[in-house]
Amino acid sequence: MKLSKGFKVVAFIVLITLLVGVVGAFFIADIAKDKIEQELSKNFKVNIADVDINLLNTTAFIDSIQLSSKNRDKDSIHVQLKSVNINFSSLFNVLCSDDIKISEIRLEHPSVEIYKAKVDSTTEKQPTSDFKKSFEIKNLTVKNGSIAMYNIADSLDTTAKNIEVLLEDLLVSKETITKKIPFQYTLKSVRLSEIYKDINDIQELRVQSFHVEHSKIEVGGLALEPKYSKKEYVNHIPYQTDWMDLQIQSVVVNDYSFDLLKEKPEVIIPEINIDGANFQLYRDKKVQREFSFKPLYSKMLRDLNADLKVDSIDIANSTIVYEEKLPERDEAGKLTFDDLHIAIANIDNINKGKKTRINIDSKFLKEAPLHIDWMFDIHNEQDYFEIQGSLGTVSVKELNNFLKPNMRIELDGKVDDVLFNFYGTDSSAKGAFSITYNNLEVAVLNKNNKRKKNKVLSAIANIFVKKDKEKFKQQEIAVDRTKYKSFFNYFWLCIQDGLKKSVL
Repeated sequence: MKLSKGFKVVAFIVLITLLVGVVGAFFIADIAKDKIEQELSKNFKVNIADVDINLLNTTAFIDSIQLSSKNRDKDSIHVQLKSVNINFSSLFNVLCSDDIKISEIRLEHPSVEIYKAKVDSTTEKQPTSDFKKSFEIKNLTVKNGSIAMYNIADSLDTTAKNIEVLLEDLLVSKETITKKIPFQYTLKSVRLSEIYKDINDIQELRVQSFHVEHSKIEVGGLALEPKYSKKEYVNHIPYQTDWMDLQIQSVVVNDYSFDLLKEKPEVIIPEINIDGANFQLYRDKKVQREFSFKPLYSKMLRDLNADLKVDSIDIANSTIVYEEKLPERDEAGKLTFDDLHIAIANIDNINKGKKTRINIDSKFLKEAPLHIDWMFDIHNEQDYFEIQGSLGTVSVKELNNFLKPNMRIELDGKVDDVLFNFYGTDSSAKGAFSITYNNLEVAVLNKNNKRKKNKVLSAIANIFVKKDKEKFKQQEIAVDRTKYKSFFNYFWLCIQDGLKKSVL
């Protein structure tokens, strides 16, 4: 078949255009590679394996990038990427415009290491508005990334793996570059796992999975763990501090709203659900006590350097174990709270009016039903609170696990009911307490052999103990707060005052 002259001319033009495009792309890619390396090499050691630009579909592919900061006197970074894929809106726009528009950037297998400076680098000048170009990126995707942050001693501070990120409508401009976060963005989803954070000298945080999508946060396998055993940790604390081991199966945060860029950051959360928390606490009282003021929870929330509003927190299927070891005691006393359910409403340091309410249901010492209703007012300068509740039937022998090592006494008998209703401020508390019990006996144990009863002291003690208590005869309590101790010590002082007046 004989081709027309006009068709041959058109075919020739197309062929020449394709040839120029291929050759042009080759030279542009080579120039682009040199330009990228030249710009980055001002502050980084740079190695780029290859750059490929397709002029026809306005895409670029950068293969195998390595960046390392030249100056370790400042906070430094080391980055490795398997590849970067870029989809331009227009190549002309990228080459000639100050307002660069990019449809998509996809980072594959980025590995980032950040090292804290050996000296303080916070005195560096803040970015200025000399930034002339702006970058608009419709979609930024990170696939299979990892990050590790190291402290001044180059020991691991934070790490996360399997990072997947999708950001939309990302903008970098002369206006955004001077802000705390130098770009605007819309977060669509974040997913990462195997998270580690060095909290302090005695605690570290581990999270198995973390996922954010559609204003919902899901956390799986959260663990706040001790670095040392109960025996060893006392060698690493200057003052009395609880040894803590917290394991949580899942945390779900719904419809959150964060604005962390405000002068006073704002956190608003309608609902938090926590399931399967196991919290173990241990305190060794041979360590010296710190006598600084300890605020109540209402004051802590009132003075928080953030605006916080959480409508509800629901904690289910959980357990708390508290152990306390006194000086010169071989073993620690133990209290357990099983089948724990806590419902918290109205944590709000922004709006006045609503009181914070906490409802607690649990099995105390594995057998006694415990119910507590607790209220406090975050905005009340006197830190007013009310706490009332009831405890069902419990064998006092179960209490001996705590009383024997801590108070050197052992009880026999049965408690049928306990009712309490206390109210107070940061300074003092009053209220009512009642207890019903039967056949109560007290054994005072020998100081040097807690397995044996001191018969003389036990006999004297039982002279003053009321063997049986008539049902629900109220005792009025009044106590002053020890302000260098926690709210729970304050609560125990109220219970203790009621017990003394009821039993002795």
